[in-house]
Amino acid sequence: MSGNSKDGEPAERRHALRTLPEVGTQAAIDYFVAGSKALSMFHFIIDTAMRVDHVAHIAKVALDGPVSPRNPDLDITPEQLLKMDPGPKIKLLRRMRQELLELFLASAVDNFETYIVSIVREILQKKPEILRTREQNLTIEYVLQFPSIQELTNEIIQEKINSLSYEGFSALQTWCRKKHIPRAVREDIRETVVELIATRNTIVHNRGRIDDKYLRTVKNSKIRKGEKCEIAVDEYLEAEPMLGSIVIATDHASVTKYGLEAFPVPHYGQAFVDPLK
Repeated sequence: MSGNSKDGEPAERRHALRTLPEVGTQAAIDYFVAGSKALSMFHFIIDTAMRVDHVAHIAKVALDGPVSPRNPDLDITPEQLLKMDPGPKIKLLRRMRQELLELFLASAVDNFETYIVSIVREILQKKPEILRTREQNLTIEYVLQFPSIQELTNEIIQEKINSLSYEGFSALQTWCRKKHIPRAVREDIRETVVELIATRNTIVHNRGRIDDKYLRTVKNSKIRKGEKCEIAVDEYLEAEPMLGSIVIATDHASVTKYGLEAFPVPHYGQAFVDPLK
């Protein structure tokens, strides 16, 4: 079922507003491809359940009695049936909505965080001098393991990326700010991004139940400790284009500032529905 946004705009269109750039880094292209596949799978699951129910409905109408060409039950579309009399598959999907939404929301956040790590790696490979420090922490024995300066540099970059990934998104953001690496997160959505990442973490590490770490991260949370984090359909459908807008802006800033190599971005058509309500 499609809803309306606060300004009266159909939900299908509101969720599809993000326009992909013509070119982007390899990190951005990987992000867009993964995000598109996840959204396609989300809608494939729902569309399949909806159409299975529709086929079963038409078969029941045909078998229950004489068929009249004017029988409106034979002309009903899958979308109309979903609104008027949802079948057992959609009802099952609705009962499992939280599990489905947790899976795809966590995947969307993982995809976003992977992009951030990947673009930082591309920047460091282009400008390894960013890693310069006055601290001497490489031994001669360590340096001599590598046959060339390039291989040593690549190893140092990978170790730094692994360290930042392990410490989490907040630590990565702080380090990027210190090194003046672009992170194009608008002020008006910063708290939403923080909450999305905290929600992903509680899904992965605590089965979606709110813990102290979540409450320390998300200020003024309306959910209390021990409660299950309930996810609405719109939260997932709006998260992907919002995170995508950050990727687009960050990618453009990174290409402009560091001269990163950019490639044509593949475009995908999307059909957005909201059938779990």
